[in-house]
Parts: sequence; C-alpha cells; structure tokens
Amino acid sequence: MKNNIYNKFINKILDFPLWIKQILYLQLAKDMQSNFCEKILKNNNNIFVTYSPILTYKGQKELTDKSCGFDSNLYNFLQSCLDGCNLVEISANTFLSLEEVTKIFEFCLEQEFIEKPKENDLFAIIRYLSGKLRLGEYLQQIGMLNEQQLTETINLAKNQNEQKFGEILIKNNYVKPEDLKAILILKSEAQKRFVLDCNNLPEADLKCIDENQKIQNEISKLKDENKKLKNKMDNLLELLKQNDSF
Repeated sequence: MKNNIYNKFINKILDFPLWIKQILYLQLAKDMQSNFCEKILKNNNNIFVTYSPILTYKGQKELTDKSCGFDSNLYNFLQSCLDGCNLVEISANTFLSLEEVTKIFEFCLEQEFIEKPKENDLFAIIRYLSGKLRLGEYLQQIGMLNEQQLTETINLAKNQNEQKFGEILIKNNYVKPEDLKAILILKSEAQKRFVLDCNNLPEADLKCIDENQKIQNEISKLKDENKKLKNKMDNLLELLKQNDSF
C-alpha cells in the first residue's frame, strides 16, 4: 500500500509559502489551545497516532496466505503495518476513521497478528478509542484515577453516560476540566474520517457514504415529523383538559 495519501497531504502543506505556513501555524495553535491539547505536543512520544504497529510472523503469514478470509480492511491494515505506516497514515490511506483503525488494531492483537505496544499510556488510549476501555478505566490505566476514586465515581454515576461520569470526576476534583475535555474531544474526533478528495475513494466507499447520508436524512425527517406529532398531541390534550373543566 505505497499510495501514501497522508504523506502527499503533508508534503503539499510543506510546499506552501512560508507566510502561509505561519498563518496555518497560528490558527492551529489557537485551535489546539481551545481544545486543551497543547500538552500532548510537548513530547512526540505522547502522540499515539505516530505509533507504527509491528507485524508478527503469524500476521505476515496471514497477510500472505489470507487463510482466514477476513475482509479487505484487515488485510490493508496488515499491509500498512508491513510497510511501516503509523496509525494516522493507516487511517488516511484506508479511508477509515481512527476509531475504526483502533478496532482493527485490537482484533489483530487478539489474533496475535501484531505485537502489543510496550508503552502503557499508548496502549491505553488505543483501547479507549476502540471501545475496549471505558472512560474511568482509561483514566485509571494512565494513572489519573486510583481504584477507590473509580469505584466511588461508578457508584455515583450508574447508568449514566460519559458526560455525566466526567461531571462527577470534576466535581470531586479527581481530574481537571481541561484534561477531561481534551480526552473527550479526542474520542469524538476519532470517529471522523480523513478524506481529502472523494475522487480517490473506492466506488464501494462512495456508495457507503451516500447510503449513510440517505439514512441520516431519513432520520432527520422522522424526527421532524415526530416533533410535529408531539405538538399536535399536546394541543389536543390541552383542548381535552379545557373541555373537562366546563
């Protein structure tokens, strides 16, 4: 998989005139500050998307033989690992979201097709984005929560979503608001796809995108109809109440 779309994109930016790159730098810095992601950039080792998964002998054999008959996304992932691509390159080159790439990563790890990362924090964020770890479990893995704090927060936030869970963490001063926001933003952003030019997308992917858009439009239409119906029911109930009062 030598058609490295990510590298083409980066090289195109690096070819910009210096004064354009200065503006981009300022705008990106401002955006990173607003999303509380600055500390991630202080050490390149903390930027997990630069990690390149290492293929095992079993993974190389499966890539060659394809004896298990997995779908093309998995074999594209294995080929990217063999080519030495990092996670962001794999995401851009396969037109998959970072979340989808981490899910494939987890599956390949379970199948012993790739090696487990040595860095605990790096492995933890991959597992969090793939859905293997919940927010509290991830925070405990990276040392931001201890077991007692996690248990206490879970008990207080039973059957609640991550947002509510996070609010309890902040209220109890277990985590800083800016740290939690950065983590939740990363989780949300990981669900997006990096597509520069739809002309480069395989036909099957284009159909998938079109179909997803149709589904979203239909859902939006049904929500509007449901809202109108609810308003009509509320008006009818109000009329019935007024009628009963006479």
